Order: sequence, then structure tokens, then C-alpha cells
Amino acid sequence: MQNKKYSYYAKFDLAEDGITVTFPDLPGCITCGYSLEEAILMAEAALLLYLEDVPEEKILSASTIEPELLHPTEQIILITVEL
Repeated sequence: MQNKKYSYYAKFDLAEDGITVTFPDLPGCITCGYSLEEAILMAEAALLLYLEDVPEEKILSASTIEPELLHPTEQIILITVEL
């Protein structure tokens, strides 16, 4: 069986004490990191764990995020994992 790739936009909220990462399309999928590099790695792990727990037929397609709706401390990064 061939692995499938899944991509979702993650919102990175940069603060002085670290970075909080949320996935707007995936309620409850949240993580954090102290640096952007660590936060990206943690986001990949959180996305993988989240999707592993969802039956394939219930995995939703990713939506888009309107950049003009972001706060100045927020950044959007597309996170891709393979199941």
C-alpha cells in the first residue's frame, strides 16, 4: 500500500516565550516550540498523530487561509506529512 501525503496550513503565533501552532482545519490539533525550526518539527509530529487517529474516509481537505486576517505576530506555513 502506497503512503499518502496530506498537507494542512498551520498558524504559528510568535510570542516572546515561544511559538504556539494551531491547525485551523483540525480542531484540537495544537503544539508549540521555542524556535521556528522546533515549532515546525512539532507541527509535523502533531499533524501526523492527529491524522493517524482519524479514519481515512473522514480526513477533510485543507482549506485556505486569508493572509489579511492574520495578526502581525502570526505566520502561516503549509505542513505536509505522509501516512
